[in-house]
Amino acid sequence: MELMVKYLVHLQFYSEEDGVLFSRDKKVRVQLPEAKPVVLAFEEELTKHLPLIKERSYTQYIEQVGKNLPIRPTEVEWEFQKNIRELGQGGLNDELATNFLVGPIRSTLQTKEFEVFMDRLKREVRRRLVSPLTESTVDGMLAKLYSTSDESVSILYNLVFLRLLTKIYGDAATLEKIESLISKYSEEIILKLTS
Repeated sequence: MELMVKYLVHLQFYSEEDGVLFSRDKKVRVQLPEAKPVVLAFEEELTKHLPLIKERSYTQYIEQVGKNLPIRPTEVEWEFQKNIRELGQGGLNDELATNFLVGPIRSTLQTKEFEVFMDRLKREVRRRLVSPLTESTVDGMLAKLYSTSDESVSILYNLVFLRLLTKIYGDAATLEKIESLISKYSEEIILKLTS
């Protein structure tokens, strides 16, 4: 179960061995060894409550993890129940339960953080445009970058997630470095859309 947590935490995100943060598609690699303690603390947060999964106390697991992470327990519970319904009776073991709990916790945190970030980025793009564009036009421009795996968008997907984790588990120096990288890649996107 611990290996499942490690796999789900690091998947398309961070290489502990290399100290590298990956872009969503792994094409961009950013050396960030100072992120290691942050990622390990997140992993530990998800691992220390694994005995609850062994006891089949799934709701309690979600509630315990939710004490330190900004998740909506009801959303994670709903996703978990949906996954086990699709699995059918008798097929749920500890590893699958871990996958069905940790996966949605991570993806919910990451997706929510990225959506909030992209909303702010859209406002900044519209603010900097010489001729005003509608919100849907800017949305379409960003969606095109996202769908073509634009490198700046792809790395920002993981950087904003790492920023969230650093605010919870990290220090000011690491957060400052991540903020600087977010600014750099954000500016690249803004320039692509406003030039």
